[in-house]
Amino acid sequence: MQLRFATGGAAEGWAQVQMSASPFLVSSEEAVLHDMAHHPATLARYVVVEDGQVLGLTRVRDSRPGEVRAMIQVHVDHRGRGVGTLLLAQVLRVAGDRSVAGVVNGDDHSVGVSDHWGFVRERSHRISAVDPRDAPPAPPTPDDLTVVPLTDVDPAGVWACLQEVALDDPSGLTRPVPLDEFLATEWADPLHRPDLGRAAVTADGTPVAYAEITAAHGRAWNAMTGTLPSHRGRGLATLVKAHALAACAAAGITSCGTGNDDANAPMLAVNDRLGYRPSAVTWSARRAG
Repeated sequence: MQLRFATGGAAEGWAQVQMSASPFLVSSEEAVLHDMAHHPATLARYVVVEDGQVLGLTRVRDSRPGEVRAMIQVHVDHRGRGVGTLLLAQVLRVAGDRSVAGVVNGDDHSVGVSDHWGFVRERSHRISAVDPRDAPPAPPTPDDLTVVPLTDVDPAGVWACLQEVALDDPSGLTRPVPLDEFLATEWADPLHRPDLGRAAVTADGTPVAYAEITAAHGRAWNAMTGTLPSHRGRGLATLVKAHALAACAAAGITSCGTGNDDANAPMLAVNDRLGYRPSAVTWSARRAG
């Protein structure tokens, strides 16, 4: 096994490892290449390779003062061979005296390894999924709003909505970002499907609620849903998510997943109403510097 800096040539294997280690997420070679080219906060990317196959990967990003955020994933067929330990050692070299934060999958193997490495689990997150074809119909749209695809919305308006709602995510994983970063890393992501996402907009086209969808290989992920504080309590999250699921079903998608902090009771209730059922657990975890 060899530890290597991850270049574009590893993108296909990177995506395969992601889909093996976290099968509830969506990934693709094109999306990995885009992320490599456009994400400004990335400090380093490494892969472990054997006989030309990517066995595991890590990505380290700036997070906040005194902290980096790391992702370490190992293909399920190559667990228990020291791949993750090799990657963690490199993460710690990059982190220096900073703490390392990340998300740990909730299966027994991943939790056991992270505990052994000295990560402390802090918050739990529910991963849920639904077959969009089985989702209930969308509720009526309020008279003062219209539901439209995200292709019909100014991306800056979606970004403005994100800025207002990001810090309401109790997980702390959703954060405001500059407009140019949002456009480059999220809106232009090859996985992003604005034709499947939906927004509730006012008469002048301003989005007050939206549901963002990423998709690949016949599967989708509801990456973000938000409603402006001034319009909450009107059922708009249910409205836009239901319309997005209907669009996914029409596109032939047979599974749509989403993830929420276990403390996010309002969004978990919305998901329950739309037929989402728990499928996995993840944890926010941190290792002191």
